[in-house]
Amino acid sequence: MKCLILSDVRYLLANPGIRPLELAPDSAVIYRSNPWFMPEDGDSDAWQAQFFVGAVIARLGMNIAPKFANRYFNNITVAAHPHNATADVSVEWSRDGSVIKGVDIPADRLTDSLAVSVDGSPAVSFAKSEITDLLEKAVCRASALVTLKTGDIVFVPVDIPPVNLSQGTDFGLFLNQSLILKFKTR
Repeated sequence: MKCLILSDVRYLLANPGIRPLELAPDSAVIYRSNPWFMPEDGDSDAWQAQFFVGAVIARLGMNIAPKFANRYFNNITVAAHPHNATADVSVEWSRDGSVIKGVDIPADRLTDSLAVSVDGSPAVSFAKSEITDLLEKAVCRASALVTLKTGDIVFVPVDIPPVNLSQGTDFGLFLNQSLILKFKTR
């Protein structure tokens, strides 16, 4: 399993000659509410969690055509990505804990309107079609660069304000008031 991160899929789609794609190995992923240990490099006050939504790949594919992209994932997931511009960015996506993964959610169980919030912050609303369309485009784009295998996750950023991280930070990410990601910093 690998995570493929298209940091700015909208820009990539408008500029097909550009190929920025980040890869995170399975060893970089934290599951099941396990804690994230703050790295010692970089300014400790500069750590933030950025948020991503991902398509969990359900079948093998390469060079997937747009009209078939929805067949390649049944579940979506969310993730927090600890980021620090003062830390060693060359290992940003490969260091342990670079992806804190939430639960998988069947795409067909999503409501048409999605409200996402972090620990009581004002909810950010998304239309289900907006998220699934973006993920379909990301799956197509990622599959043009690498072979997608069952269990891989294709992530794109979402417009949720980042959260500042410090030792002892705990928060939850909620979808329509259901906890889908728990984040613990140690």
